[in-house]
Amino acid sequence: MPLFGAVPSPSAPHLTHLLDEAPVPIIVMVVEETASCAHLPPRQIWRNVAKLAESLSVHRRALWA
Repeated sequence: MPLFGAVPSPSAPHLTHLLDEAPVPIIVMVVEETASCAHLPPRQIWRNVAKLAESLSVHRRALWA
């Protein structure tokens, strides 16, 4: 999901909770691992995380922007 910047409807509440509640180092590890596996720059994955946070109205969306 961080790879594409879209989330299936059934997963939306879980991803919202993850972005709101998970410790930041865990999200950083997810982004780094996703970027590594996809052979993409982490910056591109971070942009997708920011889009997800905005579209899901995450409370900590300013953190991911």
